Amino acid sequence: MKNYMFSIHVMKKPEVPFFGPLFDGAIVDGKVLPCLVRATAINASRALKSLIPLYQNFYEERARYLETIVQHHQEPTTFEDFAAQVFCPAPCHHSPSDSDH
Repeated sequence: MKNYMFSIHVMKKPEVPFFGPLFDGAIVDGKVLPCLVRATAINASRALKSLIPLYQNFYEERARYLETIVQHHQEPTTFEDFAAQVFCPAPCHHSPSDSDH
């Protein structure tokens, strides 16, 4: 097309759900075309993966990993005690039995 405008043609299988931001028949300025093609490709991949049984989105999987980390490494303390340790850490004192190892 003239003036660096591009006509978009998206080919997809009927079972793949809608994805965007580009769609079939859209007319796009060449300046924004690379970003829109990239975003559309990422969304197309996500749309295709959503058809897989028991598929978890990346953010669901990350949330599960973060929750596991918190459960295994959380120390019981108050916010005030934590803040005091961050801003004024006490020197580490080793007991005499620690030096024997």
